[in-house]
Amino acid sequence: MYPDENNDPKIPVFLPTDPPRLWGLVKLHVQCADGMLHQTQNHLCYTHLVMEAVDVCTKRYLSLYHPIRRLLAPHFLYLLAINSRGFEKLVSPGGWVDKSTALGLKGFFTAMARAYEKWNLLDSVPLHNFKKRQVTADVLKYYPYRDDATDLWNATYTFVSKIVHIYYKKEEDLVEDEELQGWATALYKEGRIKGLPHADGKLTKSDDLAKILAAVIFTCSSQHAAANFPQYDYFGYIPNAPGTLRKPPPSSKEEVSEREIMRALPTQSTSLDQISIMKILSSKSTNSLGDYEKCYLYETETMQAVQEFKAELHGISIKIRDLNTKRKGFGYPFLDPANVPNSIAI
Repeated sequence: MYPDENNDPKIPVFLPTDPPRLWGLVKLHVQCADGMLHQTQNHLCYTHLVMEAVDVCTKRYLSLYHPIRRLLAPHFLYLLAINSRGFEKLVSPGGWVDKSTALGLKGFFTAMARAYEKWNLLDSVPLHNFKKRQVTADVLKYYPYRDDATDLWNATYTFVSKIVHIYYKKEEDLVEDEELQGWATALYKEGRIKGLPHADGKLTKSDDLAKILAAVIFTCSSQHAAANFPQYDYFGYIPNAPGTLRKPPPSSKEEVSEREIMRALPTQSTSLDQISIMKILSSKSTNSLGDYEKCYLYETETMQAVQEFKAELHGISIKIRDLNTKRKGFGYPFLDPANVPNSIAI
């Protein structure tokens, strides 16, 4: 037993040894809460919204011809448009979030605001993230997301580092780039991006710039793919992850009937809305990572770096497809580079 909000120990701790249907109902409520956390934090806030802040700072402070803007441009393709459309149709009064989720519109915004305060750019670096969450290979042997994300991060960082060192051959070149310094300061002060290697708003090292850019590109491509594209598989079957439930969680260990479980599940109309939206969100509609719709890196050295990036991604794709023939169930195809778009376009 654990105390409720009035410190009255009446709410039981539920266990797998409890009556089977009761345990199933409890898991429905946990899955619903976990789904809300995924949508507000891991998906919408930690990819769409934090990257919108970076995109806006980039457009405000870096000219069209600035090399860093040209590097980032394909990875911001349609981001502002899809965010605007999403808030207009889904996260708005009377929209899907308002009508068909457990949090409702007010709760959704509250959860996103709390998530934004917790997020920092360093958490977007996989190796740091896995260590922080204690899911490194020595702790958790089977974790396909970690293994594939590590390969994609390494490829992305290598590519970005090459580009940065092509344009900034000396640290002085970086320090004296007024546009870049204005952009770096804006990320810190206007975008409220935490975890930057330049806490005072001034970039002095090209390796720090490479880490920032790699984190941004990784988030817009690989991390968003991992958060977004499994959604139909996960949320498309309502009992696996209902967006809302019509009954409060159980408060005793008495067995429940199948009818009570059915009454707790969302209505047919609400369920169809969730299934339809998850199907749309899980549909890839733009080019794969490294295969740019329009590449703005047109110098000989940068074009060579792009080709090397594509070749490395092709090798990772072959590796992941081979691994997926041996992995559990249907494998983990979501970070196969062929399935990862360049940008947050859906």
